[in-house]
Amino acid sequence: MPNQEIRAIKNHIAEGQTDQALEVIERIIQAEDLKDEIVLLKAKWNRGKEEFRKGIIQQSDWELLTARINHGILLLIEQIPNKSEVKKDKIVLFLYSNPNGRYDLGFDKEVDIIRSALERSRDQEKYGFIVEGGLTIDDLEVVIPKYNPTIIHFCVNSIRNGGNGLMIFEGSDGTEVEFTYEVFKEIMEEVFQKSHSTTCCVLNTCFSQNYGEILTKHLPSAVAMQDLTTGALPFEFSRIFYTNLFNGSTVESAFRKTVRGIRLNRELHRNWNIARRPEEVPVLLKRKAK
Repeated sequence: MPNQEIRAIKNHIAEGQTDQALEVIERIIQAEDLKDEIVLLKAKWNRGKEEFRKGIIQQSDWELLTARINHGILLLIEQIPNKSEVKKDKIVLFLYSNPNGRYDLGFDKEVDIIRSALERSRDQEKYGFIVEGGLTIDDLEVVIPKYNPTIIHFCVNSIRNGGNGLMIFEGSDGTEVEFTYEVFKEIMEEVFQKSHSTTCCVLNTCFSQNYGEILTKHLPSAVAMQDLTTGALPFEFSRIFYTNLFNGSTVESAFRKTVRGIRLNRELHRNWNIARRPEEVPVLLKRKAK
């Protein structure tokens, strides 16, 4: 999708013009499966407008519906396939799941950060950047082998579960589903029997080290987070890491420079409020011997 149209849609949403945003995205979408999603979004939107006009739903319900429709539009933007990206030598696959738009993950901001880093990079012709959102757990077995990416990047919510993390994915009905350690392990074994180009997976989500340990049984490396990733940390991590990766650094070198950049970021430290220092949250895990 042309950047001009993306900006137009985002501007309409920012100005509270959901109707216009729906019109623009409906006009430019070509893929049949995405057209179906637009039809469903428009139906929900029009039904909600009518119910609000008649006083059937309250202001708070109307605002929640509006937020969900806007979230759905932004998600669709990122799912519109870009054929030129798939033809690149290396693919960064950004995977996103957020049940009913419940969590403020800032996925669109992180996508913009990574895309901007690529557009300004030395190796922009070598890398493709693809976003797949609204994913269920079962979708992973299809989406990852489909693109056979070099780097996989997860943007999901994760909560503390005892001494480990527990990722939260979207179910087939849009509700929350726990992506347990055991299920993750089973699915990754299936995925990496089909996808053989992946060299690293970035889990830019809280308490994800236990998931990263699983990935190092299949991949040369994985990046995970040992603690909360609050405030600007996830965005600063992606900005520095991908800027270096897209300019020729290895994963290990890009990670090392990222940790150093976070350590030197005074503003990030000034607003930090957990015991572990921000530069200590990301961890680079290496392949384990089988």
